[in-house]
Amino acid sequence: MASTRGTLTVVGALGSALAIFVLGMGVGQQRAAQSAAAAIAPERSGSDAPRWSTDKEKRAGRDQLRDVQPGVKGLSALADAATLLARDYLVRETSPTGRLTYRRHLDGRKMAAKYNVLRHSGTMYALGMLSQRKLMNEESAAALARTAKYLQTEHLRDVKGHDGVKAMFSKKSEESSKSTTPEAKLGGAGLGILGLLAAREQDPESVALDDLQALARFILMMMKEDGSFHSKWSADRQFDFAFKSLFYPGEAILGLVALYHVDHDLRWIEAAVKGAGRLVISRRGQARPPPDHWLLIASAALLPVYEKVNSPLVPEKELYDHVAKIAGQMIEDQERTFRKDDPIVQGAFDRAGRCTPAATRLEGLVALYGLARERGDTVLQARIKPALIRGGEFTIRCQIESGPMRGGVVRAARAMKGDSRFNRRQREIRVDYVQHAMSALLGIARLCETGCE
Repeated sequence: MASTRGTLTVVGALGSALAIFVLGMGVGQQRAAQSAAAAIAPERSGSDAPRWSTDKEKRAGRDQLRDVQPGVKGLSALADAATLLARDYLVRETSPTGRLTYRRHLDGRKMAAKYNVLRHSGTMYALGMLSQRKLMNEESAAALARTAKYLQTEHLRDVKGHDGVKAMFSKKSEESSKSTTPEAKLGGAGLGILGLLAAREQDPESVALDDLQALARFILMMMKEDGSFHSKWSADRQFDFAFKSLFYPGEAILGLVALYHVDHDLRWIEAAVKGAGRLVISRRGQARPPPDHWLLIASAALLPVYEKVNSPLVPEKELYDHVAKIAGQMIEDQERTFRKDDPIVQGAFDRAGRCTPAATRLEGLVALYGLARERGDTVLQARIKPALIRGGEFTIRCQIESGPMRGGVVRAARAMKGDSRFNRRQREIRVDYVQHAMSALLGIARLCETGCE
């Protein structure tokens, strides 16, 4: 088994917070745990903070949620505090078997018993990022180990008819599909690699390198000749030609880059470059390419090794310009929803104040900020930083500050007047809401170490 101590820190470097090589670790990391702990004690974090809106309509659904004023001082410590709350929520919601509590509701409503294996892997990936700011403790390391064992035991399977290929298969009882047999998703392989690498960094013996490489071969199996991807595979239907995922290709590309840093197999980088190039080509001429935050994260990891591939489908600059354009559109969306008369949703990326679409965009922007800094692109850095600050403040407002679900993240920051359907799910908590928020806040905490006021 290959040595991992020097190489698997790439998981931190490649994460949604993308920080080791992107934003730098610095001496502030040594103080992160202490300052974060101070920021969340006693139980009701921020209990002395002013309640800056007394309008009942605007505050609807906000009891037990944290309040952070726009332009708050000490955002780095607040983000670390929110990360600790999220970490402890995820630890509490990891069963002894390693299965996560997938979905809860702040009001105690009974939730449907579904389970998404991609979000299980994504949570492992986020837990691994805690070590970036020395916020990994024994309990979270143990939870990560349990989730890795569960993933390998319950979902990692050989792909029938393809020697040396494995995938993460969903369970028929937990995820709906048109297939009569368990289904494997492209994104499941990418996130599976990332999540298992996070666990392997903590315990090199817990995950076999052969299994990671078998997952990477599944990604290559899913790649078409032109560099685009199939999204799903099952034994009965083979490739699903109808379903197209926006995010699976970026997840797969990132997983390949992460594995390359472990085994140095150029096949993974070649496929990653080809896949990214095809995405760019497919969007040429689009006035508004989709908000593909996973491509931002993957490109920040891929571009530093892009030159290892001869004759890529698109030049390095075109890929960089493409992700910069996506980032610009994300920021424009945030600016359009910036309403001074409604400070609760300041920093969101839509008027509904949805929390996870904000967190995922912030993950992508954190990654691209680091890449821009590495490339000396001060113009793009200056554009992104205010968006990250506003978004970080908003994301903290989505977090539960007290009670048994403390540290969870709700679906939306507040209720919507006259929209009962939206409001039924406004206080829903799902594991991916928590992990995306935690990942974004890890990067924002690092960015703001030297001040974001």
